[in-house]
Amino acid sequence: MDTRLITLASIMVYTAMALGLAACGGGYGSGGMPVYSVGGTVTGLAGPGLVLRDNGTDNKAIGADGPFTFATPLAFGMTYNVTIASQPSSGPACAVTNGSGTVGYANVTNVSVHCP
Repeated sequence: MDTRLITLASIMVYTAMALGLAACGGGYGSGGMPVYSVGGTVTGLAGPGLVLRDNGTDNKAIGADGPFTFATPLAFGMTYNVTIASQPSSGPACAVTNGSGTVGYANVTNVSVHCP
């Protein structure tokens, strides 16, 4: 069999895999592993000052209700743990649900922060 055909077939397979990951929202980190974002939605926020934190280091200031995404993407198989680093300065306290888990082969979008 012609080795050029095998090489071309390999290139096509890797290209298809990369396009598939891109369609899922993934990208590649510095180690060549696919990475995905961690985020969700905030509801009921009545005042300023809410800061969310992922894995103890990645802070995200939240100014209004709506979707949020942390700046640092995580590789497949890594764990995430979203907590509240700072409660709003006014209004009710907020709580996180679905805030921890393991990253799969897609962006995490189901973290919920509710400020009742």
